[in-house]
Amino acid sequence: MARQPILSATQRVAGYELLFRQHSTSNGAVIDVPLRATADVLAHSLHTIGLDTLTGGKPSFVNFPREALFHEVVEHLPAQFVIEVLEDVGADEDVIAACSDLRRRGYRVALDDYCFEPERDALLEVADVVKVDLTLIDLSAPALPQQLRALQRRGLQLLAEKVETPQQFERAHALGFELFQGYFWGRPEIVSGRQLPPSARTYFRLVNELGRAEFDLDSAKELVKSDPALSQALLRYINSAQFRWVSEIDSVHRAIAMLGRDEMRRWAAMLALITTFDGLSPELVTTAVARGRFCELLAPAIGVEQYANDLFFAGLFSLADTMMGVPIADALASIPMDETSRTAILNPTSDFGRVLAAVTAYQRADWATYVELASMAGIDVGAGTTAYVAALDWTDRLLAA
Repeated sequence: MARQPILSATQRVAGYELLFRQHSTSNGAVIDVPLRATADVLAHSLHTIGLDTLTGGKPSFVNFPREALFHEVVEHLPAQFVIEVLEDVGADEDVIAACSDLRRRGYRVALDDYCFEPERDALLEVADVVKVDLTLIDLSAPALPQQLRALQRRGLQLLAEKVETPQQFERAHALGFELFQGYFWGRPEIVSGRQLPPSARTYFRLVNELGRAEFDLDSAKELVKSDPALSQALLRYINSAQFRWVSEIDSVHRAIAMLGRDEMRRWAAMLALITTFDGLSPELVTTAVARGRFCELLAPAIGVEQYANDLFFAGLFSLADTMMGVPIADALASIPMDETSRTAILNPTSDFGRVLAAVTAYQRADWATYVELASMAGIDVGAGTTAYVAALDWTDRLLAA
């Protein structure tokens, strides 16, 4: 998706328009199904990227075609959304009633591309903002100041859109426009992110189930069996060359019992990571998995073996910001994990944060930093090398399974 700033007369950001984009390299969009485009923008802004990341709590203008005004989704939107009624929406009774209801529930309504058409005047009664496309009007027309004052007397806020030159901004400001939007301040900025696919949510549910203090083998078994793909993946994993059992394991219950809680939890977390970030560079996934295993293998060496699983999670998801395309805090907010792992990722000066930072430096071949951080974290340099080699071997065998 993309966002374009909406500025005040002092050229401070007063809000953003959130825009649909087909992909991250496009600064335009061909919209075949307007309702779907609106739904995508709302879903990504609320669940994939997050409004705090996109707009920092400022008003968020979103295009609404006619059918979206009546959709149940509007009943659950935060009030910071400004419902932008598209220019092709007629001023019929149903639309008037829908806009009036939205305003009663605390939303602001904006009219897009208003050009002083008499047939849209009825919508002025249920609007808060009027967006005027400067490319569709004559800024020097004698009647324009009076037309704009008439809108202001109704209590409407005027927004000049498609402002492309300093002269247009100055003229619009002089005419009484309060808000401004356009290429004069830059093209819409592409904002990308990834959301958890349904299969990854199942894996994370399993991770959480396995992490409970009152771990129940039967509950974990039922969760795995409820997803045929998950069951098949588990049996494929336990029968891989990594384990070399004497005979094939063909029971989910037996597989979970033989792997144990910690190994199952690591496996489910890696499945979640690989599934969520399908399509990314295999090298990125390999780096994340190896980092997690590296951190885990260092736990006994520094006397915190009981936290090996937490260190594994910290390493595994330390690249979540790169993978999801959002700041690390926002990325971790959508990933179920314990507070110990989260703190290690977010606070590099914490005890486990230093371990993670040392491992990261080792992977980057930043030896001076690694030696310094390893000393602070209590890691013997030789033990680090042994753990790294073992982590790479384990990762190669795991991802080949």
